[in-house]
Amino acid sequence: MISKKIPLYLLFVLIVSVGAILPLFSHYFFPMHDDTQVARVFEMKTALVDGMFPVRWSSELGFGFGYPLFTFYAPLAYYIGGAIALIGFNALLATKIMIGIIMLIAGISMYFFAREYFNKPSAVASSILYVFAPYHALDLYVRGDISELLAYGLLPFLFFCFSRLALFQKNFVYIAGISYALLIISHNLTAFELTPFLAIFCFLLLLQSKKKLKLFKQFCYALILGLVLSAFYFLPAVVESSYTNVLSDVSNGSNFVNHFVCINQLWYSPWGFGGSAPGCIDGLSFSLGKLYIFLSVLSLFLIVYAYMLKKKVKLYPYLFFLSGFLLSIFLLLQISQPVWELIKPMAFIQFPWRFLIFASFFMSLLAGFALDVVPHIWNRKSIKWQIGGLGVLVIVVSITQIKLFQPHYYKQLSVSEYTSFKEVAYTASLLSDEYMPKNFTIPKSYSVVPKQAVTSLSKGITIVSIQKKTQKITALVNAESEGNVVFNIAYFPGWHMQVNGKDVTYTHLDNGLSVFVPKGFHEITAEYRNTLIENISDIISLLGILYIISAIILKKRSYGK
Repeated sequence: MISKKIPLYLLFVLIVSVGAILPLFSHYFFPMHDDTQVARVFEMKTALVDGMFPVRWSSELGFGFGYPLFTFYAPLAYYIGGAIALIGFNALLATKIMIGIIMLIAGISMYFFAREYFNKPSAVASSILYVFAPYHALDLYVRGDISELLAYGLLPFLFFCFSRLALFQKNFVYIAGISYALLIISHNLTAFELTPFLAIFCFLLLLQSKKKLKLFKQFCYALILGLVLSAFYFLPAVVESSYTNVLSDVSNGSNFVNHFVCINQLWYSPWGFGGSAPGCIDGLSFSLGKLYIFLSVLSLFLIVYAYMLKKKVKLYPYLFFLSGFLLSIFLLLQISQPVWELIKPMAFIQFPWRFLIFASFFMSLLAGFALDVVPHIWNRKSIKWQIGGLGVLVIVVSITQIKLFQPHYYKQLSVSEYTSFKEVAYTASLLSDEYMPKNFTIPKSYSVVPKQAVTSLSKGITIVSIQKKTQKITALVNAESEGNVVFNIAYFPGWHMQVNGKDVTYTHLDNGLSVFVPKGFHEITAEYRNTLIENISDIISLLGILYIISAIILKKRSYGK
């Protein structure tokens, strides 16, 4: 059972973690590589208000033509941001609150997992180190990869759930399944990268278990349940990617071959706000952090020394932390290129240095282990000195790490500027266009971005009125002669056309959907409907939710008898 005193330690972790998000309290916001966050939160809120759920389409991102952003780009962070905006916060403030929550999740999540193996001060140490790891700062203040940032926070909790499965605790198979699903829909690439590390962890838990077959089934149930619950997102993302230009992104500038880390960069690479480039000189840092390296090496010396003294220490957890760390380092160095070439789907990871997520995770745990093992060596049960050591650690982290948690500068833009049509439909769209149709022609300037959703190709056709929602655009047209009307929508098979309530065929152009209009006054509607795979995926996920609810209800009834 979870101790009642844990909230006090979590409160301490949260208070210290606030140092990582202080820049969010500024009146202004800061730039990042993926500087589309406010626009995405704004688009998510708009879609939710329009009644679209699950949200798959963004109506103005994509140069005003819209595109299926939330079908392919992991949406969980933006559901959080959109929900915050729905309760009354503007898009800019909702984005800041969303990021703040996501950043704070990391410390809480790590505490739960570290507490499975360490005493409270050591678990707090791992949590604080995890929050202030260099890659955590890099993800927010440089890259702006908010989805990966959320996955970073959820990662330890997933391992916590699987460790509890080994204890066969009531309902944890459902919690583990939900956690796995949340990781997938927070950042599918991190969920994919997780595979070898979770396999090692489960293998070590199986070795220790007296009920290996039962535990193996529990693991399988949790993983399958996670896939079922997240099917509404990942199945369409896999099946329908051929309609987009995403594969070109993998084969061009984001080819993994050009983005391996040089080993000396792990010790030192200057902090910067530029990009990743071939070779050993990059515009951003891939340093593990000297403090983290020192504490990780110290843990190895301590475990060896403890065994020389024949002291009882937890070997299996340490083996997992150490092997996970070594594997993560291997996969981000060029010596692992044959593995990347052998396992073809790894190309979608794009940047081998993404495995710094796992290096940060395991190094934070190795550091916590170093603090936890010392009482076993010196036969001192008191934790007073450990609390003192924790205080010293907080001071050292404050001196060495908090300086990384700062933006390059602030953009003095108001929320209306962040959510203006020009900012969303052009400026933000230029940063992320990989999910546009393959033959889509990127506008060379804002002046050629269509300013209304429907236009006429014929002089004899007048657009009387336009009503636009995320998933539905309705135009009243007066056609003095027959001709074609173009809906400025990026082609995707979910779109259907109706003229006066009857389905009609349309022609998808490079930029827009063209429908023939006979002479007369007509109501023309373009409506997004789930594709077959989207409907199937939604049903699968819904069945998974109903299964969990029914299983818990049935268990409660059986316990009540």
